[in-house]
Amino acid sequence: MNFTTSDGVSLYYRLDGDGPPLLMLSGIWSDTTTWNAQVRDFAEHYTCIRLDHRGIGQSDKWAGEHSYELHARDAKELLDHLGFKSAVILGVCHGGMAAVTLAMSHPGYASALCINATQLMKSARLTQAYIGWKRILETSDFETLYMAILPAVMTDHWLDQNRDRLSTLVETIESRIEPAAALKMVDALIMYASTGFDRTEIASVGIPALIMAGGEDLFIPPRFIESESQCWPNATYHLFESSGHFPQREVPETYNAVVLSYLQSLAAA
Repeated sequence: MNFTTSDGVSLYYRLDGDGPPLLMLSGIWSDTTTWNAQVRDFAEHYTCIRLDHRGIGQSDKWAGEHSYELHARDAKELLDHLGFKSAVILGVCHGGMAAVTLAMSHPGYASALCINATQLMKSARLTQAYIGWKRILETSDFETLYMAILPAVMTDHWLDQNRDRLSTLVETIESRIEPAAALKMVDALIMYASTGFDRTEIASVGIPALIMAGGEDLFIPPRFIESESQCWPNATYHLFESSGHFPQREVPETYNAVVLSYLQSLAAA
């Protein structure tokens, strides 16, 4: 299904299950399929709402200026389109940053947050990494960038188990995004990492939050996420010790159990 944003961009979304709304925001170059393993469990309890960010997947291949305020507005307008005035927001990395921006920019739309691999405070290290990404895209191709990123975000175990699939994975990613959109998204990452949120802004998000990290995530080491989790006034921190950047893909059963247990504890409260 598609809906049209206030600036005329057609965005693709999927609905599965029945129950309270659970909006699922994926990483920067992932589409709705990245949540398949979660929907199989979550749809028994929630209306799972999956969104292809603009420029990704089956959404318009839009290559205008990207920002997290813009992606948060897209998520808010999707909830408006569906008639939901609030939802639990589940986000990973890029999706986590959009989720937090939504909670800050549009109070009330996020009733709770479940985010992983999401560094919110400014980082010279990440800024430089994203500048490197941009240089690779400008001088080479997406396959080169993807192969350079993989060792930092996936564990040795996952890479070993999926080595025969890597070329196919690259092809599927290249089919989801075009170079112009990828460059604009990296510009948004550079801007975000060079400014970030400060501790006071993070503390102002008073809604419940589950903050998750992967113990073997080399790109955003868990010590940074654990430190930021202490800024939240109402947060629970969870570490997936044997996972990298994407626990929802590497250890989906464990990830699903942790998130469902947390959400059920909120409902009981």
